[in-house]
Amino acid sequence: MMKSAPTVRLAVLLLAAVVVAGPSRAAAPGGQARLRAFDPALLETGALILYRDLDRGDFRAPEPPAEAVGLHAQLGAVTCVFLATDPDAYIYSSSRGLDLEFGQFRARIENLGFIAYMDRECSWWNPASLTLPADYILQHEQIHFALFEIAARRLDSRAAELMREFETVSTNQEQGVDAIHERLDTELLRAMNEVVTRNNDFDRDTSMTYRQDRQSAWWDTVTVELERYRRSRRHQ
Repeated sequence: MMKSAPTVRLAVLLLAAVVVAGPSRAAAPGGQARLRAFDPALLETGALILYRDLDRGDFRAPEPPAEAVGLHAQLGAVTCVFLATDPDAYIYSSSRGLDLEFGQFRARIENLGFIAYMDRECSWWNPASLTLPADYILQHEQIHFALFEIAARRLDSRAAELMREFETVSTNQEQGVDAIHERLDTELLRAMNEVVTRNNDFDRDTSMTYRQDRQSAWWDTVTVELERYRRSRRHQ
């Protein structure tokens, strides 16, 4: 039997935060969510947290990420979040019964689940005096994190269905495992593209000036969705 852990290959770096430029200025290009390569070592060594209420101390980076160079004066904060598979998930391939008789291997993924993490050592708070209240910026970052948590919970609600869909039968053991990796990568990338779009919509609606009414409406929306897609106990 061959076993393989799913590999998270992409992360989403949010350089969105609150853009603090005045309403007459164009939105900073850095105020958009970006895809970046993900280092799997972060799962072992990073200062990662699951979804919860954020506080000022969760933004530990002394400098903004490289993607924000030249733009940091316009950003209230930078939040680094990403989607990942559950650490207990694994892919295995075996041959038994009729599969063994016909010289083929059946590959499956087990314990599939999805999680949203925030990387505190990558996330940055602008220490300069800003034109927006700190609690407004913090709520803004909380909503960004919530949008990723909602995306993870939606994926998680489909985990059983995806495990059935991803099962493969082939005459080559490694090819079957690779096929599941590819299908999982495709599903994660689709979900991440959707959540990036939603985060960018949120930024366009709330950045550049103080828009508490619009931000409060987004807060109400994510609160309802977090309740709709409640976590299973294993992710709490």
